Amino acid sequence: MPTGHSTPLPLSTWDRGSLRAVAMAHRHHRLGARDLPARNAAELAYLERHPTTPAHEAQRTVALMISAVARDHPAWLWRGVGAVST
Repeated sequence: MPTGHSTPLPLSTWDRGSLRAVAMAHRHHRLGARDLPARNAAELAYLERHPTTPAHEAQRTVALMISAVARDHPAWLWRGVGAVST
């Protein structure tokens, strides 16, 4: 996985299943929570699909994936975040 780049990566950089699992885990855990639980859930979703990936590489990859999703689909990713449920 490329790191240290300055060009935004397209969503097609990753397989669709992994990207979807990571984005869904992040979004689900971000609703009503802080960033750390969401990031941890996204990393776990990635590692479930790629169990031989070292943790530090998974962390970088997940950060790039969430960044790409936030760039290309911000309304979907952040919808409901910070909303107060009654």
